[in-house]
Amino acid sequence: MNRQLRKAAVLAAAVLAGGMTASTITANAAQWRDDAKGWWIENDDGSYLVNQWYQSPSSGLWYYIGADGYMLTNTMTPDGCYVNANGVWVQNANPGTQQAAGVAKDVAAIQQVAEAYKDWHKSNRSYAGVDSFVFCDIDGDGIPECIGTNGETWFVITHRGEKVAKTALFHGNGSHPLYVPGGNVLCDYGDKIYEMRDFYKINDKGAFEKIGTSKYINSTYNIPTRSDTSKAIYDDYNASFGQLEEISIEYEDTYRSIDEACAAYLAQ
Repeated sequence: MNRQLRKAAVLAAAVLAGGMTASTITANAAQWRDDAKGWWIENDDGSYLVNQWYQSPSSGLWYYIGADGYMLTNTMTPDGCYVNANGVWVQNANPGTQQAAGVAKDVAAIQQVAEAYKDWHKSNRSYAGVDSFVFCDIDGDGIPECIGTNGETWFVITHRGEKVAKTALFHGNGSHPLYVPGGNVLCDYGDKIYEMRDFYKINDKGAFEKIGTSKYINSTYNIPTRSDTSKAIYDDYNASFGQLEEISIEYEDTYRSIDEACAAYLAQ
């Protein structure tokens, strides 16, 4: 960046949710700028943000501007928070706990958990119609969750301690499971009647804790803090949870037993 960076003239101390402490710009005329290297914030007096947080006045989302004046992406900020590929602070992500690429799986532990999943499924008759399974490490702790499906409905169970967690997330026809790899975010996405997303994280007790929701219905975009908002704010809100990938529950992408699902996961 061939330009002189100056710290913003107007700074305010801010304590963000989750214990994040930072400085934030309060100037009303701050504008996003970009070049081949990335994005930065320019103030109306020509100064630039450096080493601080910036909250978008339109969406309320938080971004971190680094030492070189550019927005950080896909990384941890100096105060220990995670920003995704769009630069947005992901409140519930904890990439530091994820299994690093290339690290060997704990085969014995995963097989033991698979046995626990089988016992749980046998003892829960309400799920007897489920005949297909796939493993996916949603919370990134190295032990995969089990997704069961009959091709239309699906459930997710997880494992904590030495047993299957008591809470099983179950969703009905027309919904699809999505997740953020390494982000501990599971999304129930439905678009059969209208577009709706419910976001969950798996907490320390193995319970699925709802952390957000959004919906597009009757030609309006809605998020928890705003009804009938713009598509840009709606998209920013959804993106704040991270880059979602689908967990396919199609017959050809799942397995006819938990043992098969476990073996396929271990072979990845």
